[in-house]
Amino acid sequence: MEQNGIDVAAVQRFGIDLEDSKARDHINGVAHHVMQSAEKFNRKFYIMWDTSGWKNFHTALKDDWTNTVSHFTNSSAYAKQNGKPVVCIWGFGFTDRIGSQAEALDVIKFLKDHGAYVIGGVPTEWHSSNADSKPGFLDVYTTFNMLSPWFVGRFSGIQGALSYQKHLSDDLAFCKSHNID
Repeated sequence: MEQNGIDVAAVQRFGIDLEDSKARDHINGVAHHVMQSAEKFNRKFYIMWDTSGWKNFHTALKDDWTNTVSHFTNSSAYAKQNGKPVVCIWGFGFTDRIGSQAEALDVIKFLKDHGAYVIGGVPTEWHSSNADSKPGFLDVYTTFNMLSPWFVGRFSGIQGALSYQKHLSDDLAFCKSHNID
């Protein structure tokens, strides 16, 4: 990471894999190795949950925080923002993902109540709440400390990227006006 100018890495945890003890042990082992390497080489890491296919995320994510992830945050290499341990949840509000607005808000509140700085991996159209975003999720998106919209496959080439400039400018202005990173 240092050789390539990378300071921080997200360690992704697919929630659906946490339901299987063998897969969970593997995922926890990977996170442990990342932690050890980050400590050794003066890099940072944080945990990112992916809710894809995770039917019981509402309760299981809280359990995973309490029983596993919160222990990683004690590492000197764990990423902090504003003095708080960073976590990310990818998938809230996507039209093809399960979960209600109330469940998402409850999980975010839980993490914030436990001192976390919470990033949301959100749909491209989070701001307008249409296309890839469920309607009525703007309250969820504005509860996150930071947003990371999904733009993979949304455009190609320089011209495609340029076509998103206004879109991104509007999103950034909204975030600034709502104190969202």
